Amino acid sequence: MKKLTSKIKKGTYENIFMDCPYCGRECIFNRISDLKTIMPITQDLKCEYCEKIFWASYDRVTEAKYKWFLNDLSLLKKNKNYGLYILALCQACEIFMHQAIINKLIDINPEYRNDEGYFYHNNKICADAYNEIYNSFCEKSLKDITKNELDDGIKYKKCTFDKLRNLFLWVYDDARKNKLPSLVKLREDKIEKNFCILKNTDINKTRNNMVHKNAYRPSIDDIQKYKELVKCLYWMGSYLDVKDSVEYLNRRKKPNSYDVEIINI
Repeated sequence: MKKLTSKIKKGTYENIFMDCPYCGRECIFNRISDLKTIMPITQDLKCEYCEKIFWASYDRVTEAKYKWFLNDLSLLKKNKNYGLYILALCQACEIFMHQAIINKLIDINPEYRNDEGYFYHNNKICADAYNEIYNSFCEKSLKDITKNELDDGIKYKKCTFDKLRNLFLWVYDDARKNKLPSLVKLREDKIEKNFCILKNTDINKTRNNMVHKNAYRPSIDDIQKYKELVKCLYWMGSYLDVKDSVEYLNRRKKPNSYDVEIINI
């Protein structure tokens, strides 16, 4: 008998949802526990109910982890999981700022590339070199990273939301004042608006109210006020070209071929 195929209805950060092409019932597969991978899948799956084997297709994985959380928001809102919505959105903000910082200070920084475009450190190239550079950066203090412009001795890896945001705004101060080439790809210049949205958001305070002793329960009104923040993260991600580091790790361009300005640190 010919094996049937089922199109993935929804792929989230944790799970994929699809209907069995034989019995019609919805199956939920956890990416880590069931699928054993965080990469997009095209593989055989067994129905949880009728146990027949079918082929899964159309799994979409984005180029940056923060987008996974943003893509989950519509489903969380539909199911009225407002608490999880706040957690996912706050997580998206933190991952976005972290990845943007790492992209600029490590991934596209010519200081860490040799003439062939490989990451190079302590006589090692590529993955080993990159891991050493990244781990060393995480051990630096904000004071060392910014040469005292953010006079704070806390290590980067210990940064909470507010400190991460301050560093992000410092790192991308030039992108706020000088238009990057990527702006021509966007329909509208929203630089000042979006930087202000991220600078002023209180999503972290709402998140803290939930997870700490207050055990706050958010309502639909709470998540509605963050609609602009969601749009902001999508826009800023395109403007700053924020991607997971592996995307840049595999780009073997010479350092001077990057079209993003590198700040002097």
